[in-house]
Amino acid sequence: MIQANCRNNFTMDDFQFITDTLSLDEKNKVALTELLSDEDMRDEILDHELLFTNLLRSKGLTSVSPYLYFYILIRKAFTAYKINDRQMADYVAAMLAEYSTTQRAFSISEDSEKQYHYLTDMLTDFNEATTSFEAFMLQSHLGNYALFMSGMFPDFIYRKATYGRTAPGFDYYEKMGSSGYHWASRHKYAEKYSLVEILAQLAQDFRTIRVALNTLVDEYLSMDDKEDDMDKVLRKIFYGPPQA
Repeated sequence: MIQANCRNNFTMDDFQFITDTLSLDEKNKVALTELLSDEDMRDEILDHELLFTNLLRSKGLTSVSPYLYFYILIRKAFTAYKINDRQMADYVAAMLAEYSTTQRAFSISEDSEKQYHYLTDMLTDFNEATTSFEAFMLQSHLGNYALFMSGMFPDFIYRKATYGRTAPGFDYYEKMGSSGYHWASRHKYAEKYSLVEILAQLAQDFRTIRVALNTLVDEYLSMDDKEDDMDKVLRKIFYGPPQA
């Protein structure tokens, strides 16, 4: 299950990266280590521009965990779109960290053997779920998968919808993803795992969050080397941020 626990999964290498990046000397490193033990101070430190800059310079995860990597990048992308809720960034970063492992994005949990490659299949199984927990997992995964695909692979979605015969576009992913999150937010398990507010906000702001992820991909991640591709330009025009 995806939860807003990204910051709780940082490794010793992550804290080493933070202190090495921000400390001027050994004395300063000790003081910074102590500050990181305080959650409020830790959150302020994680927003430091140097951490973001050094991660981009590294051209990959280097020694840091995917949890730190995606949290810092997601916070940068989200704050640019005035999404300032750290819990929201934590949840989405945790999702990307888990989905960065092979095939995890196609299953509702690490233990599930069944894979989903189409949103309609999740919807069908949700309607036929035999347990309340299975229904919740399918609902939340419907939202997660729709956001993952439309957020992190926007050019794939655009090209399939533009040149494919029946492939769905962004509107479809936004509608299905928002619905999945909305249903999941009303479930008793959302309350049990303290996910009600996060899932409800993801449902409400799905499009803005999707666009923020698209911007992250376009500006900071090398997901596609065709920077001047006309499809990419058109996708940004028609499915990017609203014009002022």
